[in-house]
Amino acid sequence: MQRLALVASLFLIAAAPFHWFDSDDDYFAIRKNFEIFGSIYEDLVLEYVDEVDAERLMRAGIEAMLKELDPYTVFFDEATNEQIDIAVRGKTGSPGISVGSISGNIVVLAPENAAGGYKQGIRTGDVIISIDGTSLESLTSADARNMLYGEPGSVVEVIVQRSGAEDLIPFTLLRERVRYNSVSYAGSIENESRESTAYIKLARFGKGASTEVRNALDSLVSPTTNGVILDLRDNPGGLLGEAVGIVSLFVPSGTPVVSTIGRTTQTDQLYKSSGRPLYEGKLIVLINEISASASEIVAGALQDHDRAVVMGTRSFGKGLVQVIKELPFNTSLKITTSRYYIPSGRSIQNVLARTASTRDVPRHLMREFKTDGGRIVFDGAGIEPDINAGNENEAEVVQALKRRSAFFEFANHYRDTGATADESFTVTDSLFLQFQDWLEDRNFVFETNAERQLKNVRLAFEAGDYSTSTLDEVEERLVSEKRIEVQRREAQIKPYLYREILGRYLDDRTYTRTTTNSDELVLQSLSLATDPERFSQILAQ
Repeated sequence: MQRLALVASLFLIAAAPFHWFDSDDDYFAIRKNFEIFGSIYEDLVLEYVDEVDAERLMRAGIEAMLKELDPYTVFFDEATNEQIDIAVRGKTGSPGISVGSISGNIVVLAPENAAGGYKQGIRTGDVIISIDGTSLESLTSADARNMLYGEPGSVVEVIVQRSGAEDLIPFTLLRERVRYNSVSYAGSIENESRESTAYIKLARFGKGASTEVRNALDSLVSPTTNGVILDLRDNPGGLLGEAVGIVSLFVPSGTPVVSTIGRTTQTDQLYKSSGRPLYEGKLIVLINEISASASEIVAGALQDHDRAVVMGTRSFGKGLVQVIKELPFNTSLKITTSRYYIPSGRSIQNVLARTASTRDVPRHLMREFKTDGGRIVFDGAGIEPDINAGNENEAEVVQALKRRSAFFEFANHYRDTGATADESFTVTDSLFLQFQDWLEDRNFVFETNAERQLKNVRLAFEAGDYSTSTLDEVEERLVSEKRIEVQRREAQIKPYLYREILGRYLDDRTYTRTTTNSDELVLQSLSLATDPERFSQILAQ
């Protein structure tokens, strides 16, 4: 009983710093509802017919509360906080591998060149069986990442299963402090007329990102440069200050970049550019559905000021600001306290964040705003590019192959056969046929949307006791069409095979340089950079 009273008092103490109540009524509601909640919790723990795990029950209640809010307000337990503490102190050591979950396994996605995993022979596609003696059979990729990271200088024992190898392979990996560059590649790209355009791939908004972009511009831009392409695709964001610093490289000093507005004036702040702009020529920004947060601030601010043409697909739509509040027993709460608003006044937050991607937000849920030049833009669904170009029209069979990691697994198969690839590699017709044969041999099953809908129809027919013979014929036809569809979509499939296979052989910088030269969106950007009339027309629409 005393323990529960202590828990209740600690919750009240934890609530005290949040002086964000509109009135005394709010404070009364908090005390009243907390008293009710505490009483229910105490009765359940002490009197429920079966023994109840007090901690688990409380965690369930917390998670249920947070589920009513945005997806970024989360509770951190002690274990998670320890990982955060290590990261904040700058003591995170990496063994040099990134991992993810594929087909139910924890798989190495991409070795990092600067760390031990790559040097010691860890390969993309290796399935991790155990870490420091702990089996990963029932663990998540997040669990695996937590186990891999630790203090720099320590080691971690990793056992992997490799395609084509009879025995499991053990590795003792050294955790090193890895310095990640925010600019993963910067170089000049020439068109057929030998005209040069500067290309900068910004992978993250880490500390010093704006300085890295500045240095890239200094080294690449000359009086004959046609334009600059700033590639923010797959960039999940990072430090707000670096985003403001990058916008400052392209706009006059004192130009509004982003505002944070919350429930109280303490959270309200306007961020403006500083210093003289470094580049004032044609600027093209590339985004996709993974570009988020700081990426959206940069793309959105430059779009609102009619400073850049934004190309690609709708961005992710993360426009909320979080702070971490310490709680008792080394726990904490990451809580959303304000929203980002870019210069036109629009929010980049996806209004359907919990249920759908920005691609699925209907127009009637978006509000209309205007850029400095009077162009119409919308909020509620991330940043919508000025030129839509990307994978939105991708064939369903290609999306299904991606979902089933077919390209990833075939690239592993290709490497395991002893085949090689360098910067001159191309996906020949013969290799494409090998991919088709591999799908057949592996009986690689993937389900299209039409097949999923047919399943629902079949269930309805069976429930109504109707004959399904016609549906059987339709199903056979769909399977047959699916085989033909792979051949029909050769042009969309080959680029995925090209990138996945090259990723097994080239280091990060060489890979980015090589694949950029065949990147369809980059090629479209190059065409726009050499067409000043069209560029001006887009910004005047």
